[in-house]
Amino acid sequence: MQISFKLFGDIFHWKKIAELNPDAINGLIAGQKIKVPVAENPFVWQPSGLPYIIQGGDTLGTISKDKYGTPSKWRKIYDNNRPLIKDPNKIYAGFTIYYEEEEAMSAL
Repeated sequence: MQISFKLFGDIFHWKKIAELNPDAINGLIAGQKIKVPVAENPFVWQPSGLPYIIQGGDTLGTISKDKYGTPSKWRKIYDNNRPLIKDPNKIYAGFTIYYEEEEAMSAL
C-alpha cells in the first residue's frame, strides 16, 4: 500500500502491484526487487508539518489528543493529509502522516 501511494497517490493500486509480484504476496523483504506498473502521471506530494508514524490502534482522535491535547482537532490532521487519508475512519499502521505544530501561547 505504501509503494502504491508513493507511485500513484492511491493506496488502492496495491492490487496491481500484487498481481505483478505473486511471489511477494506474503510480504516484502528489504532490498527485494519487484515489478510495478508505470505511472502515467507520477504522483508528487510535499506534505507540511512534522511526521508521525501511525501505530496500531491509533485513530485521528487519539493522534490529535497526543499532539494537540484534545481529540477534537482530528480534522486538522485529516485535512493536512488528504492525499493519503481518503476515509478518516481508516488509517493504517506504518504509514507516515504529518501534523502542523500549534504556536505556543505566551502569557503577556
